[in-house]
Amino acid sequence: MNKKFLKKLGKRAVLLCLCAVLLGYAVPKWLLVIPLQAVSMSESDAQTLKKMEEELAILKEKRSMARDQYQEAMDAYDHAEYDYMKAYDAKIALDADISALETEINATQELLNVYNTQLTYYSTAIEEKQAEIDKRYGIFLERVRANYEDSFTSYLEIVLSSDSFSDLLYRVDIVASLLDYDQRVLAALDTAKKDLTEMQTEYQSLQFRAQETLTSLTEQMPLLEDKRSESAALLAELDQKMAEAYKSKETAQEIKQQIESSYNRKAAELEKAEAEIEEKIRKAQEEAARKAREEAERKKKEEEERRRKEEEERKNQNQTQTPPASTVTTPGDSSTTGTLSASDVVTGTYIWPTESSYKKVSSSFGWRVGLYGQTEFHNGIDIPYAYNSAIYASDGGTVIIAEEHYSYGRYIVIDHGNGISTLYAHNTSLLVKVGDVVKQGQQIAMAGSTGDSNGNHCHFSVRIDGSPTDPLKYVSNK
Repeated sequence: MNKKFLKKLGKRAVLLCLCAVLLGYAVPKWLLVIPLQAVSMSESDAQTLKKMEEELAILKEKRSMARDQYQEAMDAYDHAEYDYMKAYDAKIALDADISALETEINATQELLNVYNTQLTYYSTAIEEKQAEIDKRYGIFLERVRANYEDSFTSYLEIVLSSDSFSDLLYRVDIVASLLDYDQRVLAALDTAKKDLTEMQTEYQSLQFRAQETLTSLTEQMPLLEDKRSESAALLAELDQKMAEAYKSKETAQEIKQQIESSYNRKAAELEKAEAEIEEKIRKAQEEAARKAREEAERKKKEEEERRRKEEEERKNQNQTQTPPASTVTTPGDSSTTGTLSASDVVTGTYIWPTESSYKKVSSSFGWRVGLYGQTEFHNGIDIPYAYNSAIYASDGGTVIIAEEHYSYGRYIVIDHGNGISTLYAHNTSLLVKVGDVVKQGQQIAMAGSTGDSNGNHCHFSVRIDGSPTDPLKYVSNK
């Protein structure tokens, strides 16, 4: 395959590894540290990998949609649950109203029962009083009839027919007693009539109050039934809404689980395919390394032979020859390095990638909650940084990636040798390109917030054989 295809394939492999890191999968070692010219992949392998990547991308999109649908279902369920709680509070208030109305109805019923008892009592008392009046009236009529038949002269004859004064007094007492008896009969009759009138008045008053109470009770009973029906209907509606919301949530959760299962299965297949290709590339690397060693040995011998001949010639000509100067890259210079090699700039130590006044870490290495509430693995550290501020190479090495990514934005990866590489993401602009050899502390980019970012910062990552490790093990923010 030609170099252009290999370079394109290498970039695609790097993009794939970065996606895998974001999704929590281990990064294949060969994706970041292998020189592009050492990759050797067959057309069939490339096509298989491409097809699997496309299938995984489709599943990823479906998984994202399923998560959104599940979140919407969860929101709807939470909203329904909140509405249910509010409506349930309303139902409790309604039930309290019903309870109060029932208590009032019971009290009204009890009062009505008391009225009925009193009415029964007064009805009986009136009948008894009427009988008493009738009896007294009969006695009164008999006395009237007797007086009428005897007339007043009878009383006079009784007095005048006395034989002596003492007999006269006796006869006067008898007449007085008869007259007093008649007065008492009339008085008792009058009192009984007054009592009857009072009883009839109280009876009528009780009848009126009892009728009012009965009317109130009659009006309250339908209201009570309406409130009971309202409470039952409200509870039935709430139960139905909760059941529908719960069913929607369960359905969305099942779909989400099915799609995630398919996604995980496809990701495992892709990982297996990557492992197989990695093994092929590893063997190709070993072969390339062997050939490189042989070529280096050959060139070394040629160089030694050339130097020996030059030395002999210099001695013969008695002249000093000045070796050609090498151009180097100074901090802040984005030009290429000329004859400078990676081995000349790698120090094995690492410095903070931003200005020393910016050493705050806003998001550490490890598991965290992402921008959209999802749990994700953060493969580096985030350093809040001013827009367009300088980003420096943590150590010297060769730039192997300098491009734009949907998540990292404009980012750079530097290979420091021995399987160690560093990554600088979310830059607003890049000052170096692939193949450049940079020195430790050289400015390589300008800070920004490109890609999947919510503010200006530098995402700094350290990888050992392609696997992310905590950058604070290599650099210090103290």
